[in-house]
Amino acid sequence: MTDDSPAFPPELERRIFESAAEIHPQMAPTLLRVAHRVLIWLEPLVYKTLAFTGWPSPNVPPALVRTVQSKPPGFFQRSVHNFIFWNDSDAAIHQPLNPIDLYAVLSKCTGIQNLALWDLVPSMISMLWDLQPRRLTIPTFPLSYPQVLRTSTSIFTHITHLLLTNRHLVIPEADDIPKISSILCAIPTLTHLCVSALVDRIGLCRILDDCKALKLLLSLHSDDPGPRDVAESAPDPEITDPRFAIVVMNYAQYFQDWKIGAAGRRDFWVRAEEFVVKKRKGQTQNLAFWYEDDD
Repeated sequence: MTDDSPAFPPELERRIFESAAEIHPQMAPTLLRVAHRVLIWLEPLVYKTLAFTGWPSPNVPPALVRTVQSKPPGFFQRSVHNFIFWNDSDAAIHQPLNPIDLYAVLSKCTGIQNLALWDLVPSMISMLWDLQPRRLTIPTFPLSYPQVLRTSTSIFTHITHLLLTNRHLVIPEADDIPKISSILCAIPTLTHLCVSALVDRIGLCRILDDCKALKLLLSLHSDDPGPRDVAESAPDPEITDPRFAIVVMNYAQYFQDWKIGAAGRRDFWVRAEEFVVKKRKGQTQNLAFWYEDDD
């Protein structure tokens, strides 16, 4: 008979298993089977970060939906801190999103601090109101919906880092920019903002002028369709505000970078902060930095 009694003091043993699961996350499911006490310690760590990617559309595994439904109330609320539902292929732009399984999981993960959704459908917008993440990546279009103006009770209440994608390549109308800017300025904690390259110089300047609390405004350019000088050919060099920079990063790179940030390591937000500091100190004259560049 196997003896699963502790070989070390419980506090030390727990720390050993938690460290092993953090350093080698692929081993965590195996470690759960060591002993019941290890299952209790590590199971929240297994679900701390949920990442889904795929083509033509990412899917939530049915097994996870069943697990979510079987766990005690509050387990996933306490356990899940980071959640990404991502497609790193532009070919999936026209693939419809089925939100049913996604809603089944997100509705139980109301403690999420870092949320990234590659796409939304209008029926999903109300689903987001129960979430209060600090970091959020979503398409730009929800900001055009009137209910988003209820920022004091919405998903935007605690946002510090916001990335607004434009996977559908919709150029914002001139009338949309003041509306979007006013919503952004109403987010009391927002300090870091990244927007699609399709937001032009006028729109970027409007956001910088209106949102005085912003520490960083990035224009996201994908390097997939063109050469590395895509950012240098943009009209944005006329923007002199030191808080502004262009980042060249494709969607596949973003998915990997998001996981780096979820693990508490140096992600593109940190690299952008460092880049802006260099600009302020006169250590670089560049307006753009490329994600793959090794600083």
